[in-house]
Amino acid sequence: MNEPGGIDSAGGMGLRTAVEGIAWPAIVPDAGAHLLALNLQLDRSQWWSLEVMQQHQFKQLRALLAHAVATVPHYQRDDAYRDWLCCPDEDARTAFRELPLLTRRQAQEAGKALYASVLPDHHGMVSEDETSGSTGVPLRYRTTSVAGFFWNAIALREHLWHRRDFAARHAFIRSRDEAGLAPTWGLPSNLVFACGESANLPIRRPLSEKRDWLLAMNPHYLMTTPSTLRALAEIAFEGGLPLPRLREVRTVGETVTDSLRQLVHKAWGAGLVDIYSSSECGLLALQCPQTGHFHAQSEWAVVEVLNPQGKPCAPGDVGRIVVSPLHNFAMPLVRYDTGDFAEVGEACPCGRGLPRLTRILGRHRNRLFLPDGDTSWPNLSSLPWVDLAPSLHRFQLLQRRDHSLLLRYEAGQVFSPDECERVSRALLAHLRCTLPLAFERVQALPLSNAGKLEDFITEIDAAQGTRP
Repeated sequence: MNEPGGIDSAGGMGLRTAVEGIAWPAIVPDAGAHLLALNLQLDRSQWWSLEVMQQHQFKQLRALLAHAVATVPHYQRDDAYRDWLCCPDEDARTAFRELPLLTRRQAQEAGKALYASVLPDHHGMVSEDETSGSTGVPLRYRTTSVAGFFWNAIALREHLWHRRDFAARHAFIRSRDEAGLAPTWGLPSNLVFACGESANLPIRRPLSEKRDWLLAMNPHYLMTTPSTLRALAEIAFEGGLPLPRLREVRTVGETVTDSLRQLVHKAWGAGLVDIYSSSECGLLALQCPQTGHFHAQSEWAVVEVLNPQGKPCAPGDVGRIVVSPLHNFAMPLVRYDTGDFAEVGEACPCGRGLPRLTRILGRHRNRLFLPDGDTSWPNLSSLPWVDLAPSLHRFQLLQRRDHSLLLRYEAGQVFSPDECERVSRALLAHLRCTLPLAFERVQALPLSNAGKLEDFITEIDAAQGTRP
């Protein structure tokens, strides 16, 4: 199917050629050719019906779980996994929902018991890393070259969906330590396309340095976290960061709000494209190029959104995200509870059969609990902070175990009594509550190892909340 943004539209994007003197048609290097070949399959499968997609998913699940039961101690200890492998195809989907969930804490406690003792041939090298630790204790995880190849294929799909100009300059403000210009965008783009320059700046650099650096780089594309983006867009909105070439901003790592999208458009006239991912599970949902909602990446992982009873959510309902990556044989994660929440959508009008998520809401720790049991995910960035407290730089609202609130903030000066009153009135009205609210100015708010800053976190655990 020839659809805008797919692999069939890549011909004019400057494919990289591996043979001197052959400019067109390009003979793509082997690694890039493999990525293009897989994306050709992805370009077809994105239009499949849910029924057809699940047939292929469960075929791959059987291969993954057969390997896990044979080589991974964690899955050898529970007969449920072995029993599932014996289910006939017509019962496999229902029986799969009865398999136990694997929480992040359980994965941490299992440790090496989740590691495969051997791998099938051709899965390549095993690498080990850990999550950013934004939830407290990081999770050590393993992955393979094959799993990395699928990650790159989904990343390339995201570029193709949004029809980016690979010859343009792409700036990244992220957790990596290196700084400066590079001749290409890096993986996976440079395996397939003749890329323009990329520029990288570590995310922990001061805001003033980020501003000056962006002014000097003047990129066409920018990728960073939503909290960093908001701070930069506010500077731009006030006239201090013109980026006349900027076409699009990309975000990863935190929840994106509609107000941030609007601010970015007002500041630079650019669109915002978000990616939902996790270090241990990969790229899980990409923003639809037609509707702006998210599509679960079903060729890479089985993505479930479950209600408090553990049943699949209906369209319009919010539930927790449970994923089963299909191709990481070094550390299989079957029905892994990410801790994130999402809202399920109806079938997407774009025509893709990939499940639609209308919103990614964040984790339990980003959930406000009221004493009567009501819960919500606060959208604090939608408040007019510049009017409420002009000296404010960044903030984080903390809900303590007694349900009270503490607003920790970075600012040029301590909030005056009038500013405290304005912020308190606006914030509590926005949250629709009358919880006690205190203020604390800090020198620097704590960031995760990946440079993330969440604007709301709670100390109340799930068991303490009176409603799920």
